[in-house]
Amino acid sequence: MKKKNFLFFLFTIFIILLAREAMVLLHEYTHSTVAYLFGYKSNPFDIYYSDPLLFNVFEKVDYDLIFAQGKNYIVGLIGISAIITNAILFILSTILLNIKFSKKSLFVYSFLFWFSLINLAEIFSYIPIRTFSNYGDIFHFVKGFNINPWWVCFFGTIFVLIGIWLVFFKGLPKVYKVLNLKTKFTKSIYLFLSLLVFFGYYGSIVYIIYKNYKFLSISIFLIIALFIILYFKDIVKKPSKKNISS
Repeated sequence: MKKKNFLFFLFTIFIILLAREAMVLLHEYTHSTVAYLFGYKSNPFDIYYSDPLLFNVFEKVDYDLIFAQGKNYIVGLIGISAIITNAILFILSTILLNIKFSKKSLFVYSFLFWFSLINLAEIFSYIPIRTFSNYGDIFHFVKGFNINPWWVCFFGTIFVLIGIWLVFFKGLPKVYKVLNLKTKFTKSIYLFLSLLVFFGYYGSIVYIIYKNYKFLSISIFLIIALFIILYFKDIVKKPSKKNISS
């Protein structure tokens, strides 16, 4: 790998970590702020920050207390609020990616792409993956409002599928162009890294929590299948009729 490519992918790893930390903080602050607005926290920024990379961060909201007081709808609002924030941030960052201003800065454009991907991946880690779990944001939402989780799964999965199409099928070809990724090698690495973050990390959360190899195998299958599809769709270009005739 050339030094220039090596430095670019180090830069990309930094952007991924930065985008993830921004998403995590906004996700948890949303939970905490809604709890604060309802009087169940004294400080909306009082969350458990865990480690510098925020791998074990959580909002420090006493959901059992709120349930015990019969305020189930408040639990539901706190639970779904962060998922809604992720959806809004995904939509906004996707829109900003198509503005000329963002394309003038390698840092801004790279951050927006990974920020959009990671916000969508966070939703994917809940819907459909953890829609039927007995804890977490979706559990608090469906229990708080007494909603059938199949409705959440149905509409949420449609949103996620549209998002995957926008990020991987429509977005990545533009990313290759804006970031000036010209070789098959650099495009392939970027594609693989995108799939690995989305399906490998966020798509394997259930495996990490429950040691469920079924979900891990599904994640691996999706990474391989989508890599092959997108590789031949966007990276291996078929020669045009003009080139063939010449």
